[in-house]
Amino acid sequence: MEIGEFQRRLREIYETRDRARGRDATFMWLVEEVGELSRALRRGDAANLREEFSDALAWLVSVATMAGVDMDAAAARYADGCPRCGRAPCACRGERGTKKPAGGKPRRRGKSGKAVRNALLVLFFAASPAAAQEGSAPPAPPPPVPAPPVPDAGSSAAPATPPPAKLEVVWRKDLDAAKAAAREGSLRIVAVVTEEFYPSELCARLEKAVEEEPARAALAGLVALRIVEKEDLAFSKALGLQDLGHPYTALLDSEGKYLAHLRGAVPAAAWAKEIGRLLAAAASLDRRRDEARKDASNAKALFGLSEAWRELRRDREADDVLARAENADPDDRAGLLPLFRFRRVEARVEDRMAAQDFEGARALLDAYDREFPTSPRKPWIAFYRAVTRAYRGETEPALEDLRELAAGAAAKDESLLALVTERVASLEKVIDRKK
Repeated sequence: MEIGEFQRRLREIYETRDRARGRDATFMWLVEEVGELSRALRRGDAANLREEFSDALAWLVSVATMAGVDMDAAAARYADGCPRCGRAPCACRGERGTKKPAGGKPRRRGKSGKAVRNALLVLFFAASPAAAQEGSAPPAPPPPVPAPPVPDAGSSAAPATPPPAKLEVVWRKDLDAAKAAAREGSLRIVAVVTEEFYPSELCARLEKAVEEEPARAALAGLVALRIVEKEDLAFSKALGLQDLGHPYTALLDSEGKYLAHLRGAVPAAAWAKEIGRLLAAAASLDRRRDEARKDASNAKALFGLSEAWRELRRDREADDVLARAENADPDDRAGLLPLFRFRRVEARVEDRMAAQDFEGARALLDAYDREFPTSPRKPWIAFYRAVTRAYRGETEPALEDLRELAAGAAAKDESLLALVTERVASLEKVIDRKK
């Protein structure tokens, strides 16, 4: 199939839906597909690579169609060789062209080229869109603090107070040493995992961030472990995290067992905050696990344990325990059915959105509302409705829905408020670009 024929075929299949969604939302889907392709490449998943390449190509061509670009004409730039030097094979110096072409001026990457390169690195190594905080850009630096005035030689003013001593962090270099230290103090382990086999700006950013004061303070009372992986990914494979990509931070118990992770290069303050959240969630998991062990038929205790796993973003474990809670109370004596059903509907809604079946997602939300009109999860249903609208291209109405939710019910639910705030920021950027 020729590229032009492929573009025409995609128009026949998807153009109506793509136009309804809008160019910006369609581009967001392209970014997500490239992220999936990057994970398949890093896993070396040969069986899945052809599917991921075809999906990424299809979304790229769809975006080109909406931007009015003829892919036949775009591909023709390479018909006679390198578009810059005109040769095949390319004779440009460096990566596709910093050499001066005949009769022309050399073309060099400037700041914009660096920005594009850095953005692609973020895309390759970062998490999926649902984890935006892990790959977000660092905030603007605070304004400089003016130095205290220096007193005159004859002044009686007291000398300036010396700055506080820098908090010392002892970084272990291997897991056995970290486990020994953790067992001694019944502590948890925080592992910062980077790689040495592929040059990564993101790895360098995370290594720098964890040396800054907010991150160092967050490591107090923990065992700090720094792992620089080789190509065999031995550490990540032992934790079952070989598909994550680098860099990432893992929270482990004192035996080195995996509890949770934070993916990407996160600024120091955000990193410290998320580590604090994960530690609180891990403590909650310990309590909930003890409660569930006391009575394996207590549906309420089992549901609490399921939610504790979910706070650590361990959805598989959460769903397994949720099934146990449902089986422990088939007659809904504890009145938990709306909460059980919400978690099941939530997973199906996310599946429908991933398949671009937005009408199907909306139908699931409508059915839940009809069955449980007074559910305590109604604000979450409203959140998913707004997200569905955004993916359908109704950007501004979705933004208004989310702002209303943030000012109302979501303000009482910290987890929901964080998601709503993240989505509001994303949609505001989309609207700003349209302007």
